[in-house]
Amino acid sequence: MPSSPPERRHRRLLSLYHSQPPTPRLSFATDASKLDAVDPAAYRCISSVLKKDGQILCVAAANGLVYTGSQGNTVRVWKLPEFTECGQLKTKACMVVALQVSNDRVYAAYADCKIRVWRRSWEGVVKHVRVATVPVAGSFVRNYISGKDKTTKHFGPISSLAINTSDDILYSASLDKTVKVWRISDFKCIETIQAHPDPINAIVLADDGVLYTASDDATYGGALPGHTHAVMCLASVASYVVSGSADSTCRVWVREMDGFHTCIAVLQGHRGPIRCVAAFPNRVAAEESAEEGCTLCTGSLDGVLKVWRVRNTASQTRESSQNARGNCVRKGGVDLFIAQ
Repeated sequence: MPSSPPERRHRRLLSLYHSQPPTPRLSFATDASKLDAVDPAAYRCISSVLKKDGQILCVAAANGLVYTGSQGNTVRVWKLPEFTECGQLKTKACMVVALQVSNDRVYAAYADCKIRVWRRSWEGVVKHVRVATVPVAGSFVRNYISGKDKTTKHFGPISSLAINTSDDILYSASLDKTVKVWRISDFKCIETIQAHPDPINAIVLADDGVLYTASDDATYGGALPGHTHAVMCLASVASYVVSGSADSTCRVWVREMDGFHTCIAVLQGHRGPIRCVAAFPNRVAAEESAEEGCTLCTGSLDGVLKVWRVRNTASQTRESSQNARGNCVRKGGVDLFIAQ
């Protein structure tokens, strides 16, 4: 019997996650081997949990809670630092592919190319109530892709979400090579941008308004070098940018005032491609060191969810880390542009 469109999208998405093509090695004037000359004591794994429902495809963290999505239709809610499951968000849609949390709302994208929105409240216990499905009927879009129909729905699975709360904007990146801009107040699509000639794997908005996108096309500038395979996920908090890759590692970068990025840690421990990462500035436990840094949650296709604490030792070794900075070149798996 022929496959239905949702089933074909489901298989297409899984095949892309299993067979991400390698990102081309970058060419720099400096010695690329020095990219791995980072302090091994700059990070440590705080916790590691093997999930029972398959590959972890997305993760988001806020207010001491971690949200994870996988091949099923359930978003699981975990409490830190115990890392105990404290809730679930369920729908009839299959496969949770992207998550984002902001203020009192949780955004979850599914393989049917739609985004479900929950409102969360704290009344003794955390409660979630579903309030919307995006796109909504009657949405409009300004489309900057010549020859394309003006539609609000992505043509391919959504791969990543990002939020700009100050501008009331939700960004969705997709394997259809576009980024859609949604107005949160009424969930209408106000722009569709063709950001890459190839599928977009990840998108993240930094605190300074820079929108980072990751793809396999290696065509634009602002590259963060070092990964040997495709960049599959991005996260940003304060001055840190984190990239997760099909090479099973995460790289943590410090964004400096001059626009350069210094790699301060290479996280190793997963046995499969890192599909998702979430970053937050606060410590998980009160007894942890108060040194400057960030806390990360990484999810992998190996089914393991890990929590890391990363210390910023770059300021102590500024001169020796000059060669680890990313240069602005016209190659790379991570591109950046200023969101308007």
